[in-house]
Order: sequence, then C-alpha cells, then structure tokens
Amino acid sequence: MSRSRQTTLLSLSLAVLAVCLLSGKAVRSDAVRTTKGTIRRPCGLVLDEEGTTLFVAGARSGTVAVIDTESLQITGEFPVAARLSDLKPHPDGRRLLATDADSNRLLVLTTEGERIEVTGRVALPHDPVRICVDAPEHRCAIAGRWSRTVSLVEFAGGGAPALTSVWKTPFAPRELLFLPQHQRLLVAGAFAGELGVISLESGNVESVRRLAGHNLHGLALSASGDEIYISHPQLRPDRRADYED
Repeated sequence: MSRSRQTTLLSLSLAVLAVCLLSGKAVRSDAVRTTKGTIRRPCGLVLDEEGTTLFVAGARSGTVAVIDTESLQITGEFPVAARLSDLKPHPDGRRLLATDADSNRLLVLTTEGERIEVTGRVALPHDPVRICVDAPEHRCAIAGRWSRTVSLVEFAGGGAPALTSVWKTPFAPRELLFLPQHQRLLVAGAFAGELGVISLESGNVESVRRLAGHNLHGLALSASGDEIYISHPQLRPDRRADYED
C-alpha cells in the first residue's frame, strides 16, 4: 500500500474515531462539564508527532477534545471559543492553531500537560473557515469565506503571530494550499468550483479557473510536487440533491 493511501486511510479512521467518541458522550474531566446531549460537530483533527494524542475541534461546542489513541478514551475537553471552524498544527509542531468563527480570530493554543490554553489571538476578516500552514516558512494562510479574503499570518522567529497581508478574492474561498516551489497559494472556492492562484510576492490574484464541480473540500499536493489532488462532489441532472440519493 502506498504511503499516500496509508495517510488517507489513517485520516479517515481518525475522523470516524473522533465522531464516535464525541457523539453524545460525557467527558471524564474537570476541564469542561458536558452532558450526554452536547452537540460538538467535529471540524478539525490534529494528531501529535508521537501519534498518541488526537486533538479534535468542536464547531458547535467551541471546545478542543483530547483523545488517547491507545486507550481510545477522551482524557480532556477544553473550551477555547464560542464556535470553531478549523484546527491545525502550529508551525513549531508543539502548539495548535484554531479559527474562532464567532469573534473572527486566529487562536494560538498551548498544550501544557493535560491542559489547553489560549495564549495568542490575531484579529481576522469576517468568517474565517480554513487554516493552511506553511511550517518551513513559519506562516499560515486563513480563508475568510463571506468576507472573500485570504489573510497571511507570520510567526517571525517563533514569536507572537502577526497579520502581514489581507488579499481580496473574486469568490468565496475555503480550501487553501501553499505551492512552495512556485511561491504561489492555491485557493479553492467554497460554492461554485472556482480555483484561483495568488502570488505570495505581489499578493495579486493571477488567474481564476472553474472546475466541473462545486463545493471544493480538499486540496493536496503530490509527493513529486507536480500534481494537485482535489476532492469535490459533482451534481448530475439525473440525481436528486438529498440524503436519500
């Protein structure tokens, strides 16, 4: 089995695990009191470098849950915002980044022992929905869906985050992908299948193309760096747009 396929299967397995563990199960921790009916709706997963801890962001609950991947037990759940929209590893590999969809901020989360605390905040344009991390360059990009923006946040010398650029896009963005070999950022539309390219040097939107699809939900660069994988649904005139078909 190829490495990329193993990674895909691992990601899918972790997503299923997170949904199963967080669906209506009370957390055995003093970090936050939850009830059996708590609605979390997982929106982001981060596996630590050792592969022993899985962090899960709850969009509706505004919490980050900690799951032990060996015992499959939730060891803690910590409130960090009113609503969350994404969770990614910090460029330093030790902390976490989350988007606060309620107050429109990028959050820096520090994990100390069994606790998670907010140790940094950066104001962003309205409706931040996705984070894309460029670890080698100590930076990340954040897509603002309804504000039609892409924000660039840099972590100079591992210090405090700083918003350095905000670029307007001609469509509502969601997925992002750094193209380091070309100094470009690929931006995927949230609704109509647009695919745009932003120059990281000038900040200009250099091109916009439209795919024969919509609701683009995944961007990945191949191991060779010369191919891009895109996941999206596709409407068909002979099918109904409902859960039964």
